Amino acid sequence: MKKLSTVALVIVFVASAFTFSAFAAETTFTGTYRIRAYNEFNFDKKLEDTRAIFPGHDNAQHDGWFDQRFRLVITHKRSEYLKAVIRIDIVEDTWGQQRNLRMNDSAANFSPRAYLEFTFPKIGTFTVGKFSETYGHGLAFSDSGSGTISLTGARWVNAWGPISVSVLYAKVADRVTIGSNNPEYNWDANLYAMNLKITLIENNLVELFGGYLQDNDSDGASGLGGILRNSWAWNSNGVGAYSADIGFVGIAYTGTIADMIEIMFENSYIFGLANPHVVPPTMTVVGRSTTIQGWNIYADVSYYNNLLRVGAAFIMGSGQHHFWGINQYQNLNMNYISQDNFVLSNILVGGGGGDNSIWWDGSFGQDNIENITAIKLYFEINPIEKLTLTTSVTWAKWTEKVGRNTLGTRTALVTSKGSAYRHPAAAYGNYNYQSWDTSDDLGWEIDFGFSYEIMEGLTYSFNMGVLFTGDSWDYERADGTRGDWGEIWSITNALTYTF
Repeated sequence: MKKLSTVALVIVFVASAFTFSAFAAETTFTGTYRIRAYNEFNFDKKLEDTRAIFPGHDNAQHDGWFDQRFRLVITHKRSEYLKAVIRIDIVEDTWGQQRNLRMNDSAANFSPRAYLEFTFPKIGTFTVGKFSETYGHGLAFSDSGSGTISLTGARWVNAWGPISVSVLYAKVADRVTIGSNNPEYNWDANLYAMNLKITLIENNLVELFGGYLQDNDSDGASGLGGILRNSWAWNSNGVGAYSADIGFVGIAYTGTIADMIEIMFENSYIFGLANPHVVPPTMTVVGRSTTIQGWNIYADVSYYNNLLRVGAAFIMGSGQHHFWGINQYQNLNMNYISQDNFVLSNILVGGGGGDNSIWWDGSFGQDNIENITAIKLYFEINPIEKLTLTTSVTWAKWTEKVGRNTLGTRTALVTSKGSAYRHPAAAYGNYNYQSWDTSDDLGWEIDFGFSYEIMEGLTYSFNMGVLFTGDSWDYERADGTRGDWGEIWSITNALTYTF
């Protein structure tokens, strides 16, 4: 029914656009068709080589699949003061994934991004609907809208010379769909945020931003990204046990010097408090108030001209150095307020294969920079007009040591010494590995990629990365000897048509 409603909405929107076009309105259609092939190697070892919690399952060392997407964006501009935009992903299809045996797994996910934007002179521009937003470089707060999830709410923007202000309200999670007979019915999440942009010097932007997230289901699928669900506060009924009040502040800079040096910087801080829910007496809640704090630092400096770019980047995200169940989550980094596209490398902090990848939700994958410290040197060159070559070398460590070196009961997880994190593989896979020892040695990564414009609108791209894993990946084999994780590979081929 939802799909039919979305199709009907698009038909009405397009029909209206053509009707109004006769009255000097402007309608444009843009979009992309993309097909990609993924290959991942050694993101999870074979289970017969470990003390696995689920023995007998054969988790292969290689995973490969294809996916495709057709995205259409319709913009209807009535005047310089009024426009409407709708984006729809008509095809979201995955096939050939080996690990999860997904064959021709068509999501047909319409999930449109649609918003109305209108401007009142001197008062400002208002955006209402489902749209995207990014503060700074997106380490603390960003939702590019490129995925299937965008912010839903309202935004006001106005500028006075070199200064502009943006104020935002967004509904991050709304749980009314589960029904009013469920205690989680009104456990939603609301975000209030503001961004101040200052451009006193041309091509040099400073951003001061902050916000407040009131999350009534913080150990569910909203603001905290399920982090608190892993704590001992999760009760036996499976009902969310915590609500949270989360604040974030930050400063960011983006600028160029002499049209040849580009600098990017962000320092953001996250803080808050999580409290146990008051639930009906028939439900048992275990837990206590929990303080939350985390921070991010990012710096990137590069030299560029028409032929090449060479640069260095540094990133550090705080980690958790108290154990699950203790009264504080000190330095728990929380880049979970939204979904962003911040990419540092192919594997450590990269786009990867989306939610089809075995490492999508890991401590070092996708948009999550928790507990990562890394330095990257990179080089990009355009030897001919249509060809771009890129390469980089990244050294990385865990900000706080990983490898709790404990399997078993929840009490053991709380009282164990050495680390607040288990073996790195346990963060993204469905299996637990016994760490050989605690360590902050993550490893180093080499990446290579290129893109070539075959013809106008059609581009082929290739990206390959290999992570040489450090001591933190070592594990205890079933026979009690020390096992080396070995290299992790990721290879992506993509063909993109843009119109």
